[in-house]
Amino acid sequence: MPDELQVVFFQDRHGVGLGAVRGAGPKNSVLIDEQGEVHRLRHSRTLHVLAARLRSDDPPVLRERLRALRRELTAGAEALDMALLDAALTDERRYTLGELATLYFGDASDQAVARLVAALDGPEGWITAGLRVEQGEVVRLDAETRTRIREQRAREAEKRRQEDALAAWWEPRRALPGGLAEAPDDPAARARLEALRAYALQGDQAPEAAWSRHLARRLGLDGPDAVLAALERGGALPAHVNEAPHRLGLPLEFGEPVLAAAAAPGPAPAGEDLRGRFAVAIDDPETREVDDALAAWPEGDDVWVAVHIARLTELVAPDGPLDREALRRATSVYFAEAVVPMLPTALGDRASLVAGEDRGAVSLVARITPAGDVAEARFTTSVVRVGARLGYDEEPRGEAAATLEPAVRAAAALREARRRRGAVLLSLPQLKMRVGPDGAPQVKSTRVESSSHLAVSELMILFNAQLGRALREASLPALFRTQPKAVRPPAHDPADPLYAPLCRRGLPPTIVSVEPGPHRMLGVDAYVQGTSPIRRVSDLLAQRQLVAHLAGAPAPYDRAAMERLKGGVEAAEKRAQRAMDDRERYWLVDWFARRVEPLHAVVSRVDGRGGLTVYVPEVDRELPLREPSPPPRPGDRLLVRVARAAPRERSVTLEAL
Repeated sequence: MPDELQVVFFQDRHGVGLGAVRGAGPKNSVLIDEQGEVHRLRHSRTLHVLAARLRSDDPPVLRERLRALRRELTAGAEALDMALLDAALTDERRYTLGELATLYFGDASDQAVARLVAALDGPEGWITAGLRVEQGEVVRLDAETRTRIREQRAREAEKRRQEDALAAWWEPRRALPGGLAEAPDDPAARARLEALRAYALQGDQAPEAAWSRHLARRLGLDGPDAVLAALERGGALPAHVNEAPHRLGLPLEFGEPVLAAAAAPGPAPAGEDLRGRFAVAIDDPETREVDDALAAWPEGDDVWVAVHIARLTELVAPDGPLDREALRRATSVYFAEAVVPMLPTALGDRASLVAGEDRGAVSLVARITPAGDVAEARFTTSVVRVGARLGYDEEPRGEAAATLEPAVRAAAALREARRRRGAVLLSLPQLKMRVGPDGAPQVKSTRVESSSHLAVSELMILFNAQLGRALREASLPALFRTQPKAVRPPAHDPADPLYAPLCRRGLPPTIVSVEPGPHRMLGVDAYVQGTSPIRRVSDLLAQRQLVAHLAGAPAPYDRAAMERLKGGVEAAEKRAQRAMDDRERYWLVDWFARRVEPLHAVVSRVDGRGGLTVYVPEVDRELPLREPSPPPRPGDRLLVRVARAAPRERSVTLEAL
């Protein structure tokens, strides 16, 4: 090892490094860099040999001497005039560091080369200058690439300026309730605030997610949920803002072509005139999309029923703007505070079976025997006029009562017949969640089924089962809902406080198929959902198949077409369901966060590792419990309270009293 070591600038992963050569072979050199690290370096990566020499072969000593040499060579260095350097260079020519220093400084001394390297330190600096270091030389990039790089760097610099402006606006306001409500005066800060809003709502799907993630960390916020909470708390986003549809990509607004198609006048309703039978529409009072209505009248011991479903075949043309939008959305999405409809409300209002208006429908007219057998059944395209609209818990009067009495009788017979055919009938609670005018969630879990619930439930099952059978017999594909596996009746006593969660655990999945098959739990041999064409696109597809069949026209969809549609519809339905589940969880946790009174609960699971889950009948949910002492057993009844509830985290934990 010589007493004096050669000092070189060399190409490293950070751009250009300074090192002392400790040994050299025919192809490689061994050198020590400014961090004291030893490198085996190909000769082609040596960029410039300095006149300076260093003594010692001890890495720590060399590290300090290299650093001192760099400081000495670059003392008093000023920033390069990039335009001046750029003007002296030729496109795509290769230069040594000495040649570049000579072009700019007029000489290739150690000091000139060191100042050049310092000014362009790091790989980003070379690229910004339109240069690339490779194989011992510096290559100037072509003009187009240099222009593109400069434009990109200018955009990045502008974003950094915007970040600085937003941070300066944000810091004094972040801790004040509502302190972020008034937008910044500086347009640059406003631009970054809008990007942060998008990131809070859309997460990593936001257009500038990477920049916003960086800015969020600078503001002390880790991830989109933390940003959302800060913006909500500061008033830059509304309280209880719903991020679920944004993050899952649910469309919220309708485009102009869709709105125009929805507003276009449709044909007058035509078909078999069934307006002579008084029909009742039963739904929740706040429901706007009224897909169905029913009529019923006795004939001897039998009951005739007419199930009317809103007809959309003339209003939503296949492959038109409305049809494509319906396929994109697949379903209306119901949140506790709002509804995102599948179709524009203007069209939904025209199609809905509202009281006192003539409407086109697809009707099932069937005769039901006291034993629950369907003695006669036919489908028809019809004109109907609903005589009254009722809520499920509303007491019917007059003609509505006279219609519901035989409808309930027929429904009870149909249910018993399904039970005899193997249907599994579960009396499970239903959770209803609404948001009151004060913004507080209202939660109600009920297991009581009214006579109106019975009538609607069974007659809709009847319609869907007859629809499935009609399409199967006509060999027409649809999105059949099947449950091929046998379903065993639950062995649990309905009086058991854990009846609901225990029953749900054993339910087999429903499978969607273009081929018909039995639905074991419902006790029917074919089943196609067709009762909600305003709310579900699968129902609209089935309605088109049926209406074409009734008219003797070719079916709109063959099996291949229906199979192609199936994948998109299922994916969109699952996405919508995830959004609804997520939002319901948010409001449920918010309800718990406001709860101060104790709750009754039953221990439902013990996992053996100290994890406990309790079932809370008041909200029909299983939730984690902090383990009390002594540990309880499944079935134990407890009085619990909320230990922690964080709506934005969708997290709630209970503790025993």
